[in-house]
Amino acid sequence: MIVLGKEFADQLKSYGYKNPILPITTVADPIFFKLKNKFDDSDSKKVSKNEITLLFLSRIERVKGIYEALESFEALQQSYTNIKLKIAGTGGELAAAEAYINKRGIQNIELLGWITGEGKAKAFYESDIYLLPSYHGEGLPCSILEAMASGLPVISTDVGGIKDFFEDGKMGYIVPMKNPKKNNGKVNSFT
Repeated sequence: MIVLGKEFADQLKSYGYKNPILPITTVADPIFFKLKNKFDDSDSKKVSKNEITLLFLSRIERVKGIYEALESFEALQQSYTNIKLKIAGTGGELAAAEAYINKRGIQNIELLGWITGEGKAKAFYESDIYLLPSYHGEGLPCSILEAMASGLPVISTDVGGIKDFFEDGKMGYIVPMKNPKKNNGKVNSFT
């Protein structure tokens, strides 16, 4: 049996599975390494003290933490006027998330839709912090590896395979699930 995290291997063992279990990992798309210099050396990189860009790139689903990302962003805007949120992806909650943004009047959000290849790499390289507040049974999300390959700190939860490798405070921060306002002051250290 091949699984994407130690948690899943432990769960199979608890069910009585006796055959070999091989926890494996995913990898970042090689395009991130091929294009690194292109984006690092260009004027498109938005890292500056004047604006901080947060990126949420995932399927747009409740369990992936889209509403937690939106609520956190809205709360941060009360203290910081220099932040922007890019949302990339499609999914069953996209229309509802758009309606939520409009109903609450949340500003400085850019919906990128589905992006891949160079467009996806560009979105990572133009951002400053990657968000994935998922409470889905994640394996090891490629997007976290791609964010790290792009040099971004990651703010995520300790679900699935994430907790097998992620070093809280070094690679970014682990935050509590389903609680966008409780971050133990961690997000502020990036802004």
